[in-house]
Amino acid sequence: MTIFKNSIFKFILILGMSMPAVFYMTGGIVLVAYALPTGGGSTAASLETQKQVLIAIADAAIKKLDAAENAIQSNSVLSAATKQTTIAVLQGAEDQLISYKAQIAQATTAAEIQALNQQLVGYLQANKTVIAEAFKAAFTEIGAAAAVKAEEFEAMVEQTIKLLKIACPQQIATLSALEDQLDALEIKIEALKAAVAAKDSAAIRQIMSEISALIKSMSANIKIIEAECDIPV
Repeated sequence: MTIFKNSIFKFILILGMSMPAVFYMTGGIVLVAYALPTGGGSTAASLETQKQVLIAIADAAIKKLDAAENAIQSNSVLSAATKQTTIAVLQGAEDQLISYKAQIAQATTAAEIQALNQQLVGYLQANKTVIAEAFKAAFTEIGAAAAVKAEEFEAMVEQTIKLLKIACPQQIATLSALEDQLDALEIKIEALKAAVAAKDSAAIRQIMSEISALIKSMSANIKIIEAECDIPV
C-alpha cells in the first residue's frame, strides 16, 4: 500500500524557537539585582573584582542576545518584517550592553559603577514593553504557522485512518486510540488558534509543545498498525 510512502512519517512540524530568558525582565539581566558594597569594599582590588563580575554578566547577556538574533534570522516561519523588527530591538539592547561594558571598564569608583548600573536598568525598564511586544509578535507568527501545519497533519491522518480500517481492520484497539488522538489534536489546534488570536506567548509555547508530543504519539500508533499488518511504508 504505497499510499503511506513518504507521508505521515516524513511529516515535519516546525514548532517554534527558544527565546532566552534575558528578555523576561528583570530575571535575565542580573545587573538589576547586583548591589555594590557600601563600606569596606572601596579598595582598588575590590573595585576591580566588581568590574570583572559586571563585565562577565554583560558578556553572558550579549551572548544570549546574539543567539536570539541568530535563531530569529534563521527561522523559516517568521516574516521578513517581524525578523527585522525583533532583531532591531535585540540589537538595541546589545548596543546598550556593549556601551555599558566599555564604561564599566573605565570606571574608577563604586559610585560610577552604581550610576552605570542604574542607567542600564533604566534603559531596560523603559524598553521592556517594546521588547516584550516584539517577542509576542514573533511567537504569534510561529503559532499561526504551527496551527496550519497541524491542520495539514490532521487531514493526512484522517485519510490514513480510513485506509487503515480497510487494510488492517483487526487492529481495532490501536485504530480507536488513533481516532481519540485525532479528536484531541483537533481540540489542541483550536486552543492554539485561540492563543494566537490572544497573542498569548506562554499559551502558544505550551500548546505547540503538546501538539508536537501528540503528533509523535499518533505517528507511532500508525507505525504499529502498519507493522502488524505488514503494510509497506
